[in-house]
Amino acid sequence: MWDEIYDALERHDDALLTGYDRDGFPFSVRCMPVVDRQNRRLNVDVPEASGIQPGKASILMHSHDEDLWNLVQFLIRGTLVRTSEGHYFVPASINGSPRPAGGMDAIRTLRGIRRRGNAYLKRHDIPRPKIPWGDVKQLQERAREWRVQRTTERSD
Repeated sequence: MWDEIYDALERHDDALLTGYDRDGFPFSVRCMPVVDRQNRRLNVDVPEASGIQPGKASILMHSHDEDLWNLVQFLIRGTLVRTSEGHYFVPASINGSPRPAGGMDAIRTLRGIRRRGNAYLKRHDIPRPKIPWGDVKQLQERAREWRVQRTTERSD
């Protein structure tokens, strides 16, 4: 687990720490975790005004290129702890990869999402939603036109 965490931290300039505020609502703040190898934890700089509370939390590192390829999603679940010196995060588990997914990784991920979605619908006795494919196609065409326009403007 720690090798993947080190790798992800080296590849990202920041991360998103998510926990809960005083009222129990999810709250996120940008941070850059710093590895404390001796104590096997991540030190995080959390503004006191944020209101984020100690307890269950996660750290997400996410990146992709301009065209949304080379996607990296790396999530660390654990516990946020507050001390008189500041905050630190104790990792418990990881999800994802610190490196961009390859073609087969993407296919496995999509199949897993589909499998979990189908199981959820079945478990809650919910019919599969109808997708307005016509609207989706129109949005895709608008995006293509925008990309062409942007490329043309850059070359001028």
